Amino acid sequence: MKSIILTLAFALMTIGCGSDEESTDTGDNPPQDMVDGGTMQTDAGSGPTPGDSGTAETDASVPGPGPGPAPVDPDEGEPQAYAPPATLTADFSEPDPGPAAGCSGTSVSVIRGWIVDRIGRPISGAKAQLCVVSEGGTTQCLAPEDSGDDGVFNLAIAPGDQCLTKAAFRVIKPGSGRAPMYCNVPLDMGSDSTRMIMDMPFVLYAGLPPADLPELGDEMMSRRITFQNGVQLDLKPFDLVSPYEELGMRTVGVDERGLCFLEGQTPPARLYAFTPDSTIYGEATVRFPNEAELAPNSKVDISILGGLGCERNGEHVAEGAWESIGTGTVSEDGIHIESDDGTVLTCLTWVGYTPL
Repeated sequence: MKSIILTLAFALMTIGCGSDEESTDTGDNPPQDMVDGGTMQTDAGSGPTPGDSGTAETDASVPGPGPGPAPVDPDEGEPQAYAPPATLTADFSEPDPGPAAGCSGTSVSVIRGWIVDRIGRPISGAKAQLCVVSEGGTTQCLAPEDSGDDGVFNLAIAPGDQCLTKAAFRVIKPGSGRAPMYCNVPLDMGSDSTRMIMDMPFVLYAGLPPADLPELGDEMMSRRITFQNGVQLDLKPFDLVSPYEELGMRTVGVDERGLCFLEGQTPPARLYAFTPDSTIYGEATVRFPNEAELAPNSKVDISILGGLGCERNGEHVAEGAWESIGTGTVSEDGIHIESDDGTVLTCLTWVGYTPL
């Protein structure tokens, strides 16, 4: 049964369904989640909650990368100046329909944007999906649009969904090993046009495979996954929507390009991008290496990028929002920073910490 449930959930996360209704389910299904092309769904949670039983014994130390050759980094190199494709500013094929009748929000009929990697090269076959709040308060994620060979996409919005009060893009490339990007969309366009062009590209950063990924084995058994720089996650594969074997992570400098979700925010001391985009139906804890050399027993704030299925204390963390989910403590030996009791990850997107 678990295999069927997660297969369907993963399909919803990567394909899109096109529904626009809100629904509530209080049965034995996953926690609140915004499904692709669908609705805001609420239910009471599924899968076992983490605890002492069924947990593999792990080493509390923070190891570095494991033996063997370093993984190939597809984003290695110096970022190049952006070169917007000609198709980005080309004329739209359809006429502007004008504002939606009776709309007191912002009318948007089509959004054109482009998607690149860390270096600035176009990414084809990525999926750009718009998650919106309509004038009536309905929240939904619309069907995604694929990017072309030049990284450009044109996302047309159905007439009944064009009156918006809030919008955020979710950009992914399933199976690519690249971290998701969620960006809020500025709706104050300063013109009467309902057609929008995103001047700056969405950047998808490549994750690197873990230094230590335990064998799948018993999916109900919690295990410790160690990534290339010593960041660790404790979780059960059973709780993941996306494939366990595709887990990856990248340390990203806070001054890198494309970090739209940090605009107007105090930058964290360290920032990590996880892949693939995934809801966690149980609870996962995180441990960071103390690269910032913070004092033993000092505290940090841990924040996460809101995405599909992200929650904090049972409340949805909106797509594109950078929000605190709790605190962590530097170990007595000063080696690592561990999330405190009650500070858990309910999704894998981007995570960072800031000294308190």
